Amino acid sequence: MKHFLSIFLFVLSGGAAQFHMNDQTLLRNGPAPSYIAWWKADAITGYSDGQNMTNWVDSSGNGYDLTQTNAVSGPVYKTSRVKGLPAVNFGTITNNTFFNVPGFITNATHAEIFFVVRQRPDFAASIAQSGFSSTGSDTGANATGHLSYTDGNQYVNFGTTTRKTTTYPKLGFNQWRIVNYSTTTNDFTVRLDAVQYYNDATNVVAWGAGTNRWIGHAINSGSNRYFNGDIAEIVLYDSVLSTRDRGQTYAYLYRKYIERFSTPTTNNMAGWWKPEGLTNTVDGTGVENWPDSWSTNKLTQTSGSVQPVYKTGIVAGYPAVNFGTITANSYFDFPNVFSGWTAGEIYVVMKLDADPPATANTGIWTMQSDVANGMHVPYSDGVIYDGWGSTTRKTTINPSVTFTNWGWYNVYSAASAWGNRQNGKTIYTTASNTTGWAPTWYYFGRSRNSGGSNYYLYGYVAEILLYSAKLTDDQRAQTEAYIEQKYGIGFSY
Repeated sequence: MKHFLSIFLFVLSGGAAQFHMNDQTLLRNGPAPSYIAWWKADAITGYSDGQNMTNWVDSSGNGYDLTQTNAVSGPVYKTSRVKGLPAVNFGTITNNTFFNVPGFITNATHAEIFFVVRQRPDFAASIAQSGFSSTGSDTGANATGHLSYTDGNQYVNFGTTTRKTTTYPKLGFNQWRIVNYSTTTNDFTVRLDAVQYYNDATNVVAWGAGTNRWIGHAINSGSNRYFNGDIAEIVLYDSVLSTRDRGQTYAYLYRKYIERFSTPTTNNMAGWWKPEGLTNTVDGTGVENWPDSWSTNKLTQTSGSVQPVYKTGIVAGYPAVNFGTITANSYFDFPNVFSGWTAGEIYVVMKLDADPPATANTGIWTMQSDVANGMHVPYSDGVIYDGWGSTTRKTTINPSVTFTNWGWYNVYSAASAWGNRQNGKTIYTTASNTTGWAPTWYYFGRSRNSGGSNYYLYGYVAEILLYSAKLTDDQRAQTEAYIEQKYGIGFSY
């Protein structure tokens, strides 16, 4: 395994000198060659951008095309979807699409499959239980295969008698990912981006009937579930690969598709406070100002008694700012950069010291025109109350991942669109929203209401990114990939 990892990381780094001669095959421009079927979007011909597809031709030469006889149920061909390459888009919440999978593999006693896939970030809401694929023989009441279910788990129904349940502790699917399943007797394995997340040593191999094999669709007890997202490539084997062959396939797919960003999107960026901008050299000293790495704005606090505290080596080797304790409150004055804004979005990389007790109602900021209610992320009842950039405070649900672990919280506000998210997962959205940034004061680490009550942040903040527009999905994906890679704190789905 160590040999595979060193080769794999080396391929991604782009070098060549460290390869032994017998490792050169890993540089092939394709997956390990023993595949039985190979569907890749960049080989699709005959369709224009946005057109529904009735088949996805098998590039292996074996003729195992994915098909859809009902044109309106055909997934949509999309150009320039990932690194300039096309992908196949599978529907929306109201427009379900899928492919039928041919029955060529039904007698196989082993198999392995790779998907290059991205799911829409807001599709994991309770009304949209995304069915990803189904090829196993488990068709019972809970047999549906989900790339990401509403409970955060993945349910896998690939060549097995019983559906498998696994969860990804870090990575989510609003980035392009390589999902990999393998099935053989007494061994079922799930990997994501080359990392194993699940193994079942009691597996029994079995395949679904001809009417129960789909990509983009699954079913349980008569209820249909559909996928909402993009697939760029699928490689299928009627064997379980060796470590070397799996490494070759991963290296090919990574080199071709997986984007890694060293910076967030700078489209409509209005402020960027990052740990590299903190110039304090003494651990535990107060921070009088936190420079804006994007413009000339600063987060400031001239009063030493309430200055947030500089702490070294807090997350991934980076410093962070500590915002007090229950008995020692601290905060920054936030610059008024919001004049004329009609939309905006903000990211905070943060960690609470602990879930706040009733006496410590965590206030993260004051940046809204509704000054009658303090903002809490979360409040003592575990609920997030927030109205960032809005005329009204929103009461959102309990977050699915505790804020006592490092992660990120972000909010967008636009006309008739407000939403907040945690680690890439949507917490709450509403189409009832009017933007507003109109108080006479702005704070970070302190929430104040019109009655004069103050609530403070108890924990750490490593980075803040501010935008003067609601980001697009692709822009948001870049910023979140940057955060994930920089801090190693990952997505929650």
